[in-house]
Amino acid sequence: MLYLGVAVAVGVALVLVVVLVGPALTGSSSGSVSADLTYSGAHPVADRAVGGFGGGGWTLLFAAGLVSPTAETISVNATDLGELDSYCTVTTESAFTGLSLPAYSGNRSSGAAPAWVFAYRNGTGDIAIVTVIDGQGTVVATLSGLACELASQLYFRAVPGNAIDSSQAAADVLPAAKTFLTAHPNASAAYALIGGAHYENLSLPTEWSITYSTCSLNTSATGTGAEFNATVNATTGEVIRTASTAGVSCGSESVTSSDQLNTSFDLGAQTISGTEPDQNYSWPVIFAENGITWDNLSATVEPEDAEGSLPVDSGWTLTARTAEGATIATFDPGLGKWSGSATQPIAVGDDLVVSTTMDLGGDVLLLTGEGSFVGSQPWLL
Repeated sequence: MLYLGVAVAVGVALVLVVVLVGPALTGSSSGSVSADLTYSGAHPVADRAVGGFGGGGWTLLFAAGLVSPTAETISVNATDLGELDSYCTVTTESAFTGLSLPAYSGNRSSGAAPAWVFAYRNGTGDIAIVTVIDGQGTVVATLSGLACELASQLYFRAVPGNAIDSSQAAADVLPAAKTFLTAHPNASAAYALIGGAHYENLSLPTEWSITYSTCSLNTSATGTGAEFNATVNATTGEVIRTASTAGVSCGSESVTSSDQLNTSFDLGAQTISGTEPDQNYSWPVIFAENGITWDNLSATVEPEDAEGSLPVDSGWTLTARTAEGATIATFDPGLGKWSGSATQPIAVGDDLVVSTTMDLGGDVLLLTGEGSFVGSQPWLL
């Protein structure tokens, strides 16, 4: 599946921008001449389109450039949104007749795309979705209602004026992405910028999330593919993390409830032992289904002040233990790998323990699904 971001709040942004707008993203457009823009070129076009709309006062929250090797018509049913849709009204602008993504044959590492989607909020928390296709900006939908207003006002921060261009972000990750792009020069691509977010115990800085994938951008795609993901600090250009994955599921329809981490695994109340800085943070497993194993989880510790900070990759270990205290497997954050019996199914009653020799109080343990499991869960340390 083609991901624009790896964190929970980015996922919320994608839900607002892609899934809610999806019913309008059907039909056809001329799209015969492609105007390939980077973020710095598409942003002012979107600003002009939304400037006087609905009384003005719009602030940018999110942007995503989309690249497809072939012309694609994206179709997503709003009912896929489930419960949130009941509290968020989607209004499609009558002048909008449809959207097709133009085919793109350019260099993926340029950060340019023929199609961009922007999300703006106004003073009341309404969200406006703007597309820039072939250099033309259009307000295609607005989102209003309690769920969308809470998300836009409480979860998301505005994109700052000093955010780097997608061209710089793509250039910064090229050394890590070069092998993948050499093997897959016509990969689909997504360049997603978020101004920042707070979601439950998780805080995200201003970030670019860059994805290259052999999967189609179309949400109805099937099968599996290969994918490269990178996260870049969007104010400094520092590459935070990169990963290449084979066997990812293509298309949103292939992800079922059994693939979701939050419906397959959960932890109970935390206990803390030891004296700072040598402490153990422990959680009992209270729910484990769908055959999830320990190596279906990866872990990072995100600093309490996430703005401009890298994940903490030393000074702590993550251990899976039986209810009797026997070690099942240990996760090394420096290597990003488990050792021991990590392929053993997770059982209710097992314990997950972060052992640290440094002060992690207030930081966040972020567990992310691997293999066939998707999604992330934050746990406050």
